[in-house]
Parts: sequence; structure tokens; C-alpha cells
Amino acid sequence: MNGDDGSWQEQIPGDLAVDTNWDDIYPNTYSSANSYNVDSLDYESRNTAVDTLQDHLLWQLNLTPMSEKDKSIGFTIIDAIDANGMLTVDIDLIHAGFETEFEVELDEVLAVLHRIQQFDPIGVGYRNLSECLLIQLNQFENPKELKLISNAKLIVKEYISLLGNRDYAQLMRKAKLKEAELRETIQVIESLDPRPGAKISPPSTTYIVPDVIVTKQVEPGKWKVELNPDTAPKIRINNDYASLVKRADPSEENNYLRDNLQEARWFIKSLQSRNETLMKVATRIVEHQKGFLNMVKSP
Repeated sequence: MNGDDGSWQEQIPGDLAVDTNWDDIYPNTYSSANSYNVDSLDYESRNTAVDTLQDHLLWQLNLTPMSEKDKSIGFTIIDAIDANGMLTVDIDLIHAGFETEFEVELDEVLAVLHRIQQFDPIGVGYRNLSECLLIQLNQFENPKELKLISNAKLIVKEYISLLGNRDYAQLMRKAKLKEAELRETIQVIESLDPRPGAKISPPSTTYIVPDVIVTKQVEPGKWKVELNPDTAPKIRINNDYASLVKRADPSEENNYLRDNLQEARWFIKSLQSRNETLMKVATRIVEHQKGFLNMVKSP
């Protein structure tokens, strides 16, 4: 590119890292605010309540109509999403964790993941930078922008490394775009957020509390995997409240108690399912990384 595009090129860095925030590189010259709509949620009441991205996603998961099995899958997926919104555990490992608990196909796990990827902020649960940007591009609905968005999807999906290397000549040749079209397309990509989860996470320092604790055993090559009791407390239903429910009483009060008792049982079952899946996934990871762990010297 040449002429007036010199200053435009100079604004783009040589490397485009996965954790790059577009706003840190150059000002956003394309606004997507009017291009797509996300289902409205009661964010005002959540502004002071949200502590982490996981809290925000779990809140939306609990409002989403789906089966108990799918919610258990959703809990596990959200547990594996980091503060930037990236899924940090391979989807096959998550699927494997459910194999002995109940019958579930990989397609079911992927379906729940795709559902979560539509939660606010759009793009969470992504597995790589291209997927993150594609999820956001799929939200554009303005018919006048279809060609522009199609070009952006092509670059993000097939030629993102060329974009990162500022190889505009190759981009124009491979994507069959003219100079002006490429400039517009890149402006669209600049408007996207490569770290969608970061806008939800609190700015203050947070200390990570592990869900699982792995300790080396006396026997060589043996490791013990256990849940952290601080994050997985034992919860039970108060027997006094449970005894108030009368099976043959059709009164409104009794139905209210029965419904809440059932919800409490489902909640406890979901927690147990989450803990069991955490153990299975953690055990698989330890088995897979045992060679590395055995190299680490004890303190």
C-alpha cells in the first residue's frame, strides 16, 4: 500500500499476539455498536454483584433453559474459562471427564460450548484467536455489511497470520481484495475484542484458589489428586425443613416447600457432578503430565 496509507500501516505492530488488545495498539475507527444486538440482560442489577467472569457466566447459565445434564456440562466448561474468556482445557478432556458419569456425546459438549460462546461478553469460551473473532463477526446483522463481514471472516479464518505479519500484498492477493477493501476489512477486525472476558474481570488483584490439590506421594511416581475443601464444602439439606414437606398435602405452602426442596436437591446434585468431573479431568491431566511432574523436585 502507498500514498496516504503510510501512516495507517505504521500504526499496526509487527506481531499480533493472542492476548493483544486492539485498543492498546491503535484507536478504533469502526464501530460495531449498531451492527449487532445481544439479548438484553439485567446488567444494572449485576454491576455491583459480579466478582469474576465465571460468576457472570454462571448467572447467565442458570437463566438459560436447558437439561440438568447440559447444565452440568456448562458448569465444567465455565470452570475451564480463564479471565480473558479463553477455554483453557481441551474439549476432548472435558468430554472424557463425563464418560463414566453419564452417557454424553462429544457433539453435546460442543453444543453447550457454542451456547456459552453466545453469552455476554460475546466470544467467551473461544479456543483460539480466530474462533474468538469469528464468534463476534457472526453477530453482525446489517445487510449492507455482509460483503465486508464476509471478507473479515475470510481473513480471520484463513489468513490471520498474514494480518499479524502486515503482509498486505499477500492478503490482497490471497483474499482477492482491493486496497480500499482490505483497509475497510481490517478496520472491522480492529473493532473486535481478542480478550472479551477481560472487560468483566475485576481490575483489582485476585488470588487464585485451586479447585484441586495434587500432592506427591512417598511411593515414587505416585500422585494424589483431591478436591480443595475450601472450594468444595459439603452441603446438605436441613432435615428439619425437609420433614416439613407432607407428601399428601396439596396446599400451596406445601407445594412451595416441595418445589424448593427439589431445587435444592438438584443444586446439590449439580455440585456433586461438578466435583466428580473436576476430579476426573484433573486425574487425566496428572496422568498425562506425570513425566513432567516427576521431574519437579520436592521443596
